[in-house]
Amino acid sequence: MFATKEPYYYIILIMLLAVMFLTYVISRSKLGYYLIAMAVSSFLTALAGTFYAQFSMYIHLKSIISSGQSRGTIKV
Repeated sequence: MFATKEPYYYIILIMLLAVMFLTYVISRSKLGYYLIAMAVSSFLTALAGTFYAQFSMYIHLKSIISSGQSRGTIKV
């Protein structure tokens, strides 16, 4: 927890650069591209959610996604 929001800006900027680099490396990889992309996507989603929880200091399902969206996501 930081006193100002400025450190969050730098943290998210570093995360953005890391994600861009990782995307570049995966796109050039000859390994199982789909499997690697799914694993990295899951990891980055969890990382972003953790960052958001730390930034807002509160997480509630209705503050992130509406019930209509969640039902639509489950149906798909």
